[in-house]
Amino acid sequence: MRHLILVFPFILCNAFALFSQNQENVTPPRVANFTTTASGNGYKFTASELPLYQIAGAPQAYWSYYWEFGDGTFSFENDPVHIYEHPGNYSPLLEVTAHYDDGDKPKGKMGTAVAERS
Repeated sequence: MRHLILVFPFILCNAFALFSQNQENVTPPRVANFTTTASGNGYKFTASELPLYQIAGAPQAYWSYYWEFGDGTFSFENDPVHIYEHPGNYSPLLEVTAHYDDGDKPKGKMGTAVAERS
């Protein structure tokens, strides 16, 4: 019985270490943030820089962008300029896709744009 009492804490400590998460290998979540600035009659949409985690031996990693402007139109440009036809509040959306990247998929980001009549 005494041997069983000595072995149990050893097994319990090793099980805890085995199932605990290694904090050194955890990468922070990536979120596709962007900014909008007035540009002439429209708005310039600029995506924030996100880190890429290159896959060894693969071609150079890069991002591709998909923008929805909230008025039924979209773009695949990196930093598009969009002109809203009607005044109002819009909810643009940015989704990014990493190519040849070994990290987690970034979360999309929805923002706001207010188009005013000029």
